[in-house]
Amino acid sequence: FRYYKKALELDNKNLTAVFNLAGMYITNRNEQAAIQLLTTYIERSPKDAGLYARLGDAYFASKDIDKAITTYERCLKLSPNYVGIAAKLGTLYSIHNRFVDAERMFQAASKQDPKNAQMFANLSSLYLANGKPDQAISAAKSALQIKPTSDVYVTLGNAYHQMNDSKNAVIAYQRAIDLGSTDPDIKKYVK
Repeated sequence: FRYYKKALELDNKNLTAVFNLAGMYITNRNEQAAIQLLTTYIERSPKDAGLYARLGDAYFASKDIDKAITTYERCLKLSPNYVGIAAKLGTLYSIHNRFVDAERMFQAASKQDPKNAQMFANLSSLYLANGKPDQAISAAKSALQIKPTSDVYVTLGNAYHQMNDSKNAVIAYQRAIDLGSTDPDIKKYVK
């Protein structure tokens, strides 16, 4: 802490020190100090997307979901490809049952990080929730190519099931069980 505070004492316009000090506050569960610091500096530098990203993190950590969403949206307005924000917004939109918005964010996140299986897994689940089983299957297969997990196989099976493709649903459910799934709902389909 003291090095970042000292850096700010020496140069009160050092936004890197602000960003890092706020990160330290968040890590040490002092979100309010981070929020206060960042709010002050955002007033001075209202076009700095990084400050909004970190402020969104502080609100997210303090469980103020609405303010986190608003702040992350502001970050993306300033910098549409700011790394990591689309995934965070997708998660928050999902929490608020804004599945269409969450889908859009996870589409962007999977493009930003095409080797991240979790982005495709989340996208697959959202496609399924939004009644798009074909796209859910495609996203699940992308996730499985990166990292096979029982959860993604369950989603894949559910997508096949939604399309009345019981043969492929059973194969996916069996693979989920092979990988350790104990989901009782899928066991009834596998004999």
